[in-house]
This record gives sequence, C-alpha cells and structure tokens, in this order.
Amino acid sequence: MAVMDAVIYFGILGIGIVLGVLVRRQGELLGAADRLSMGAVYLLVFLLGISAGASEEITRHLGRIGFQALVISLAAMIGSGVVSYAVYVVWFRNLEHEE
Repeated sequence: MAVMDAVIYFGILGIGIVLGVLVRRQGELLGAADRLSMGAVYLLVFLLGISAGASEEITRHLGRIGFQALVISLAAMIGSGVVSYAVYVVWFRNLEHEE
C-alpha cells in the first residue's frame, strides 16, 4: 500500500508541475494557487494539532517529545543552511561576478 501511496503523491506532484509550467505567466491564477496552498497547509497543521491533542500518549510525553522536536528542527535548519551555502558557493557564486 505504501508504494501505491508514493505513486499517487508523485503523480499528483508531476501533474502540478506540468500545470504550473503551463500557467506560469498567469499571475492571478498563480496568486489564487498560492493562497489555496497556504490555506491547505494551515488546515493540515490545525488537523495535526487536533490529532496530537487527542492522543493521550503524546500529551503525556509532550515535554520529552517537544525537546526532541526542537533539537531535530534546529539540526535540520542548520544542516539546510550549510548545504544551501555550499550549493551557492559551488554553483552560483561565479554567476554573480560574471554579470
């Protein structure tokens, strides 16, 4: 079942990319898509909060889970920053000097 889910997710992503390329110059349509996607993200975060609040195990261990989530989030942010800077240095720094 997990493989089929991945196929569906990536299929939807691929369709979205194709549609995005086709409507790239349609400013108002892209603005509506942006607002819709942000609304969907807010709804998903809200529903995740409901699910977490309904779980006794999560609320019982919230202090430990919260600290672990903080550490993981900080590590992910620092790692993303380091990799982003490395990509900039390797591929994009020379482009700025050429212009």
